[in-house]
Amino acid sequence: QQNNRSKMNQQLTNFYDHLNTSVITTNDFAEGTLFRKREKVNQFAYCGLNPVYRKYLSFDLDYPDAGHKFEELKVPPPTIITTNRANGHAHYLYELITPVAYHQSARQKPQKYFEAIELEMTRQLKGDFAFTHTLTKNPLHERWTVETLNRPGFRGGWLV
Repeated sequence: QQNNRSKMNQQLTNFYDHLNTSVITTNDFAEGTLFRKREKVNQFAYCGLNPVYRKYLSFDLDYPDAGHKFEELKVPPPTIITTNRANGHAHYLYELITPVAYHQSARQKPQKYFEAIELEMTRQLKGDFAFTHTLTKNPLHERWTVETLNRPGFRGGWLV
């Protein structure tokens, strides 16, 4: 919705813009997921990242006080931190300058590099290795505490 969109900062606008026009969403995984129009995404606590053009590295930190754990672990700060107010668990989103394509004619070398970074960052962040990196705590939903860091997106070689 345009009115809600006008209240978003650049990081949240970029997140919204990267979503498909039809987004997988839910408020409760026990009730399942459904595809809904992007304009309604702010009504749902969880939403699907764009699976074809992966513009975000996403991580699930299933432990208390995860919001600023990156500082203690000496890893780069994420672009968006979405934290559960009840238990302190968080999702980190790292925006990439150039999305990695995952379609039939996409090159595999960037995909393998993306996946290697994803795996290593999961290790460094002590993240959940069972996390599928497809659905995230929606930073546009009121359920979460959301922090955005005003920093440029990441390039491919930022980890090395």
